[in-house]
Amino acid sequence: MAIASQHLPHTQSALRLTFDGGREIDALSDADRTDLAACWQARATNELYASAALRRVSGALNELSAGAALTSFALSAHEDELRHVELCRAVAGRFAGHELPWPSETPVELPEFSGATARLTAALHVIAHTVIAETFSSSVLESSLRLASGRVARSALVQMLSDELDHAPIGWTYLAGTTDAERRAIEPFLHALVAAELKRARAALGHTRGLASHGVPTHAAVERALFGCVRESILPGFLSFGMPAHEIWTWLRKGASTRPEALRDVANFPDGGCFTGGEESFDLR
Repeated sequence: MAIASQHLPHTQSALRLTFDGGREIDALSDADRTDLAACWQARATNELYASAALRRVSGALNELSAGAALTSFALSAHEDELRHVELCRAVAGRFAGHELPWPSETPVELPEFSGATARLTAALHVIAHTVIAETFSSSVLESSLRLASGRVARSALVQMLSDELDHAPIGWTYLAGTTDAERRAIEPFLHALVAAELKRARAALGHTRGLASHGVPTHAAVERALFGCVRESILPGFLSFGMPAHEIWTWLRKGASTRPEALRDVANFPDGGCFTGGEESFDLR
């Protein structure tokens, strides 16, 4: 694709995979190799979505006059995600035994919220795609790395995680510069943003069986990672900015369902604003 050659040649990213993993890949069954190639290619698609989202964040920060340094950093995060696309595609190609195509870009699925001003909408994009989505991504990558033993997967995961940990702070830095009034305007939308991004993450990540040694955790492991980062990182972060988001705490205690019947009760939920799959809830038993 043009965007691949414009931003990062495949050969450059392939060199960043420290191990070729010939023996460990040859030891896999054909079915496992096929599944792993598909999962890592799906991860490439997810990283391309993140790249587009961070490009949107850079534009939103410019609209919000958040400062040249922060806006530029968001744009560099967009470039990080393009490198991640290439890394994931290279790993997928190792498992497949041949180079796989650049993935198709999917639209950033956070529509204009009804009644929100243009400035508030820009702020919501920043929060959704950094504070929430990038925290989710870092948490799942950490879980993937902790469970992975395959050297090819670990080589890619380490590089991706080292970048991802810098992305969520873009949104927290933006929040630190907002006024009390601006944060009060954002707070009623937080539940909708968390629910939409959680639904998208559930649809995009994980596998039904054990491929964790090669960087693809089970759906159950992804659920634990997502639940942990909402409870331990995202919500305490909102609280530190005077945004207690009580309805999210209540929703979390009930299992944080992203089934359609539960999302109908979420104020400001962006109708059609996230993937339709992943209709799950946390099992807190």
